[in-house]
Amino acid sequence: MTDKKVQPKFKFRAGGMSITSWQNKGKKGDREFTFNTFTLQRSYKDKEGNWQNPSLSLRMNDLPKTMLCLNKAFENALNSDVEEDSEAE
Repeated sequence: MTDKKVQPKFKFRAGGMSITSWQNKGKKGDREFTFNTFTLQRSYKDKEGNWQNPSLSLRMNDLPKTMLCLNKAFENALNSDVEEDSEAE
């Protein structure tokens, strides 16, 4: 038996954010199928200087809903009176 390391279909990065696409196999009854999942990750250093990489797993149908929520959050933040520190990540 050979251990094959699963490789992502793709990975996109923007600063400390990244999204990785994975192809998965499933089986329901006698039917085998493939489906995609996505890992959204934000990398940052904590107070002690250690890298942290919290992630969120998403299915294909989650992507447009996530994009809508992120766009609404960004729109709301732009319209708020709070000033963001652009250097803090």
